[in-house]
Amino acid sequence: MTPLNPIAPNNSTENFTRTRILLVEPDLDVLADRTLLFSRSKYTVAPVSSYREIFSLRSEIGFGLAVLNDSLGELALRAAAEFVRRQWPSARILILGNAQAALEDYLYDEVVNHRIESKELLDTLARMSEDSWALRSRLLGQTFAKHNLE
Repeated sequence: MTPLNPIAPNNSTENFTRTRILLVEPDLDVLADRTLLFSRSKYTVAPVSSYREIFSLRSEIGFGLAVLNDSLGELALRAAAEFVRRQWPSARILILGNAQAALEDYLYDEVVNHRIESKELLDTLARMSEDSWALRSRLLGQTFAKHNLE
């Protein structure tokens, strides 16, 4: 399966600078809508509708983000999260729905409501895909500034 990016120009440089997202969504209408939303933003999307389809992507070059829907069911959600963690350990995992009941903390990075607005979802993905060194220095800078004010 090749990642989908229906509106990106046929420019190889553009494809290398775009963050790659694995989108796992069992509802085909939602899958199509979110694939289009993400593709129109700064992402190259590999859409799949079941956790089993993820295994066929094992030869893919790494993903920066994985968006998993809890409507997969507890066992499938766990299998998907574990596979992503093993196969692409640097990928950040966003769960749509409720992960706390089904997954240990190390299997996901953030959880948002299914009904999240598109802009808020894109903002969450942008924040999650930030370079970890830039994020770390920004956080340390805030901590340092806070301690200097005290």
